[in-house]
Formats: sequence, C-alpha cells, structure tokens
Amino acid sequence: LSPLSFEAKLRQSDSLKCIDFPKYLISSELSQLSILLTRNQLELGNRIALSIKPPQNVARPLFPEYRPLYSVSKETAKEWWKYAFRCVRRLSGRSSWMEFFNAYRKRKEYIGLYKRQAYHASFSWIKPLTSEEILDLEDIESDRSISIEGIMAWRTIAEAQADREKKKHEAAKKKSSAKNAKTSKSSMLSSFFTTKDPKANTSDTEADDPPIALTAEEVQELEAITFEATEAQLSDDSRLCDINFILNSFKVDLISYAMRPIAAFEMGTVTTNFDAHADGSFTFDFKLSSVNVHDKATLKSLFPTIVRSLQSSS
Repeated sequence: LSPLSFEAKLRQSDSLKCIDFPKYLISSELSQLSILLTRNQLELGNRIALSIKPPQNVARPLFPEYRPLYSVSKETAKEWWKYAFRCVRRLSGRSSWMEFFNAYRKRKEYIGLYKRQAYHASFSWIKPLTSEEILDLEDIESDRSISIEGIMAWRTIAEAQADREKKKHEAAKKKSSAKNAKTSKSSMLSSFFTTKDPKANTSDTEADDPPIALTAEEVQELEAITFEATEAQLSDDSRLCDINFILNSFKVDLISYAMRPIAAFEMGTVTTNFDAHADGSFTFDFKLSSVNVHDKATLKSLFPTIVRSLQSSS
C-alpha cells in the first residue's frame, strides 16, 4: 500500500442559518493509490470482512451500554435482572436518583482529571495526575454507561475551564507587574539607606504562579455556554455539509508468491460529491473516468484486457 500524498481541507461556519453556503465544507484529494497483494492476502481480506460483518437477521440488544459482558448463568443472573430492570426504566422514561447522582459524580471527577491530564504541561499552576488518578481517569473513559458524546461534552467543559483559568492568570500577572512597577519607583530612594534582604526575592518567585480557582458563577456560566452550543441546531432550510473527494488514480496489482503478476485493476480519476441539507435531503454525484482490468497470467493472450473503457479518460 503506497499512498503518495493526501490533502484535506475543512471549513466550518458559525452561523445557524446557512442557505447560500454549507455549515461544513470538506474537500480532499488523493493523488494516487497503489496496492500490491497476493491472492492469499486477497482471500484472507475477504474472510476477515465476512467475519466482522454484523449479521443482518439478528436483533440488536437494547441499551448495549448496560448489557453484561458475560453469558447468562446462575452466577450472573442478578446482573442480567439489573440489565432488564434498567432497560424497562429507560423505555418508560424513568431514572433513579442514584443514577443521576452517579452521573454527576463521574462528570465532576472526569472534568477535573482530564483538565489536569491535558494541561499540566502547559500551565504551571495545574498539578499532574498521580498514578492512582490516571487509573481513575481510564476507568471513567472505559465506562460503557457513558457515551462518547458525553465524554466529548465533558472534555469541552474542561477545555473551557482551562481557557478561563489562563485568562485569569494573565490578568493577575499584568496586575502584579503594574503594582511592582509602582513600588519600585518609590523604593529607589530608600534603597540607598537600607540593606537588601536576600530572602526578599524568594517569596516573589515562589508566588509567581499561584493556583487559579474559578468561582461557582464562572463554572455555571461556562457550562451554560457549552450546553447552548451543543443544543443549537441549524434551520431546516440550511445546507448541512458539502463533501468533495477526488482520487486521481487507483491501481491494484495481484501477484503470486514468486512476484509474478496475475491481474491488474486500474481506475482513472474518481470524483464524488455529497451535498446534505438539515432537513435530511441530499444529493450524491459519482464520476469515474476509466476502468481497466488486465490479464497478466496468460502469456501471449489475444485478449490481454478483460475490461476496458470505451471512452478515453481525456
């Protein structure tokens, strides 16, 4: 497999009403892609694809995040009854106060741990995690009852808190520098008549980066802004996304163990476009310039090309 070069661009609009332009504009281009594999590798790939393909006629379990990971037995019957009870409560739109409390506790703990894990190297007032806290962070991230969307929302809140702490730290630093400038002018004359204390500067250096703490009002404000950003939706007449992909050339060479060619598959320029709207409607375009399949196993064949394009790629 040899992807030589790949280019992708993403543009996102901040507007919630996008009629003349899409909310997300994605364009990517792959100059050429070449794959060299043996027949056994091709058959192995097909078997892997069939084995991981989900069955079509099997019912999907309800709320798989609550489903136990082991089979039903006498030892695990209690866990399966808990799973059935939680499914019934979720289907009826009910949840216990203990579930709300556990979710609140995990959310509060994860936001603090992730902020320290992600920003302790950048911000001197944030302490790194201990080995036990790293394990706690990994346990919360591997909790199947927490969705990926929930983890991403918690990370967004943590990043917003770190950004607010950075702004407060910069403001406090400017304030202290201005205060030191005023005191230095007044102490110029007194310095000629007093002796310097070598311990005077130690306290200043130790207090350069004091811990930054957000007030409860600031935390609530950041959470409200985050929830408003996640709940904001596009208008029904807006364009959601416009995705463009171009593959200039694609080639697959099928060879034997002795590196003898068996067959070759070649495609010309492939252009795809997917334009979706907020109301669910979409348009899809696909263009293929040329397709050729060559027989490399038969020597001096009268038909070396099994499939070819009637029109040239130009």
